[in-house]
Amino acid sequence: MYSHIARSESRSFLGFKQYRLTAQIHLTLQERQIVERHRLRRIEIFYDPIRDELNANAERAHERAKARGLFVTRASDASTICVSEMRALVSTIRALLAFNITVADLLRGVTITNRSLRAIAEIEQVIIDCIDDIDRYLQTARRYVDETEDIFVPGTDDDAAVTPNQWPRTWMR
Repeated sequence: MYSHIARSESRSFLGFKQYRLTAQIHLTLQERQIVERHRLRRIEIFYDPIRDELNANAERAHERAKARGLFVTRASDASTICVSEMRALVSTIRALLAFNITVADLLRGVTITNRSLRAIAEIEQVIIDCIDDIDRYLQTARRYVDETEDIFVPGTDDDAAVTPNQWPRTWMR
């Protein structure tokens, strides 16, 4: 596995400075199979913190609608419930569409553009840490692909513990 991260700076159409970060992970065929088998593509690396706020707004709007009761008798209550549920729906959709990066995005290659140097630096650090984590996951998963391996072996034969010739010989797969 090797990764490629590139930084660049550009100007927008209106002349504002923009920072661009491009990241991609390149895997061998065996590593791709491991990623698929262990479903590592789904791991979310980064998401916009606004998503938590939007989810909280949706929950509050839904609670306001539930507070009016299940059976309403006035038209104003019915319209208030509809408006609250529509707000909850809009907040939920916005939360689902919020910016996020997954391992699958890194495998395809992702480009992030932001006007804030601080924000792009934070995202870069998160991506670098995640690439290191993915490499560790792959190394760990590779060890499970091979035949069964003894991880713990008792000390010397002088131990009062069960001797190796008395160990059970059944292995579960």
